[in-house]
Amino acid sequence: VHRFSSAKMAALRVGLAGVGTVGGGIAQILSGQRSLIAQRCGRAIDLVAVADQRPIEALEAELRGHADLKHYSDAVDMANNADVDVIIETIGGYGTALKIANGALGRGVSLVTANKAMLAVHAAELTTIAESNNAKIGWEAAVGGGIPCIRALREGCAANRISYAAGILNGTCNFILTTMKETGRGFDDVLAEAQALGYAETPPDLDVDGIDTAHKLSLVAAVATGCLPNYEAVHTEGIRDISGADVALADELGFSIKLLGIASRIESVE
Repeated sequence: VHRFSSAKMAALRVGLAGVGTVGGGIAQILSGQRSLIAQRCGRAIDLVAVADQRPIEALEAELRGHADLKHYSDAVDMANNADVDVIIETIGGYGTALKIANGALGRGVSLVTANKAMLAVHAAELTTIAESNNAKIGWEAAVGGGIPCIRALREGCAANRISYAAGILNGTCNFILTTMKETGRGFDDVLAEAQALGYAETPPDLDVDGIDTAHKLSLVAAVATGCLPNYEAVHTEGIRDISGADVALADELGFSIKLLGIASRIESVE
């Protein structure tokens, strides 16, 4: 049985930006699985700073098991000043999240993020900042984190020339289209159910207009080809105009309607 090295390494000091559903889950895993993580990684991972607009007293359930935490009400302030090795960004979007990324990477603090929207648009500049300051960006969870697929493409397929990639990249759209097929209900009705279940945001534009799929596809294509993400070049369509009749007709013909992200390598023509 392989055993990891028992050599003692200093604990990895982590700052967490955002203690919502995702951030709170991360904090609980770091606390509840601390011994297992240390055993497998060869060093402990200590959550030492958190940033959330709520007072730390309101975060007791999420942060149980973590002592001596430095609390910041401003996540950008934490990214710029906290004594940490890594910042985990869970806020999302382009605004504050990009400031967090710039602040952390600019002073040599590595970044972990699942923010595919930010990466799809700003990967080039963030990569440059990270490389200039000997920092790293970990973003496996941005696309298919539960599979996972990014590391498989980057490392497992390092010797392969990938010419085509396709997949269902958005769970919300998949739920809506599958439910429409199974129940015969219309798009608006099923979308409302998805929102009530917490599967779709309000407004749901990023999901149902195909933007989330385009963000993820640009990242997959970048890893597969070795190029930087080019989200603006992705032709994007969503599922808003798909009716119950469309789904029923496809079913009669033996097909299912799905929102696919498709990337194909096209040889340049001289």
